[in-house]
Amino acid sequence: MAGAAALAALISALFLWSDVIEGQAHYQPEYPQTDLTSILQKEEAQLTKDDYKTLLVQTGVGAAAVGQLWRDGRKEELLQHQQNFFRPIAVKCLRHNLFTSGEYAVNSAGEKVQEAKLVPLQAGDILITPCSHFFGWRNGHAGIVVEPPVVDASGNIVSDGMVLESVTVGVNSRLRRLDRWESYPAFVVLRLRGSEASDVGRGAAILARQCFYDVPYQLLTGLWEEPWQPSFPVPKLLPAIEAAAVAEESAGAKRLEASVQETASAWEQELRFWAEAQEKSKGTQCAHLIWSCYRALGYDLDSDGGRIVTPRDLMESPLLQVVQIYGINPMEFETASAKLPSR
Repeated sequence: MAGAAALAALISALFLWSDVIEGQAHYQPEYPQTDLTSILQKEEAQLTKDDYKTLLVQTGVGAAAVGQLWRDGRKEELLQHQQNFFRPIAVKCLRHNLFTSGEYAVNSAGEKVQEAKLVPLQAGDILITPCSHFFGWRNGHAGIVVEPPVVDASGNIVSDGMVLESVTVGVNSRLRRLDRWESYPAFVVLRLRGSEASDVGRGAAILARQCFYDVPYQLLTGLWEEPWQPSFPVPKLLPAIEAAAVAEESAGAKRLEASVQETASAWEQELRFWAEAQEKSKGTQCAHLIWSCYRALGYDLDSDGGRIVTPRDLMESPLLQVVQIYGINPMEFETASAKLPSR
């Protein structure tokens, strides 16, 4: 009887712990909303570091996406992002299974709604949300954009984007629609810093889809085995990795276009690359999937260097820059100000 009572007390405490943190699922700005007119009247080249910081804390949109909106002639969209960033929302916690739960924005009927709107994203962009928890521990969740949405000149989406995610125990990694992330009460989007971000991001996205699609979920992946490090200079293979995007089905197996290879040795290296990658992708979890793809290309996004990489480790990586924040206090996001451009 004493054992049963202790177990009941433990379970009650765990659920109470969950109830406490569920009130922390979405940050509502406590500072005032300000007029952005003077900033929006500027040319991109005239934007200062203070302008970028103002836009971040007022709209949640980071420097990388601000520049893209300016160049696409869509900077007025920042006003809608500002409204979304400051608007109060209703949040509901939904249980995924006995142990894990997640929060979502809901309407008055308790149905999921998309309260946020994602800025234009690129292949390889990393999405992280704290709105996933194991009882009272916010373990978070992460995904990688493998297909960015196609948007027309008016800003209308003509083709939905796709995200590869390792979801939960008992479920293999799978593709999900990008706009699902707009239902989370809080998320951050990150992108590799530097001029090589676009090329490396595309390479990471292709690696993710080729090697980590339909892979079993393993929570403790990386705890015992050594991380995969390719046995040759991977950056030289980025063009070959890009070529995998046009791979065709032939005789029931993937065939890479041999015409893109400069030499026979490059072809052999690519074959060895994919063999090594697929051998090391027998199990994964959400953050490990993303970390593995970027590490294979020479970028270690694990900020603390531990044996297990977590969404928090990715979020704090100094190699990444902020693309967008929603439902999280940008003033408390440890790396946000450091990731603003210097002007």
